Amino acid sequence: MVQRIWLDVAYREKDQAKAAGARWDPQARRWYAPRPGIRALDRWLPNLPPPVRPARVEPDPS
Repeated sequence: MVQRIWLDVAYREKDQAKAAGARWDPQARRWYAPRPGIRALDRWLPNLPPPVRPARVEPDPS
């Protein structure tokens, strides 16, 4: 089974997303990208939080 790339598409943007290549999953009731790398769909990719980076530790100046 192919892993779908779920998109966050507002209802008012559904026609734009469809024209850009998004597909509708009626069971999940969500839009998805049928394959990775469709740049026209990037605007609807979920906003994931940035990865947490460890704090930088400065050496003690003494």
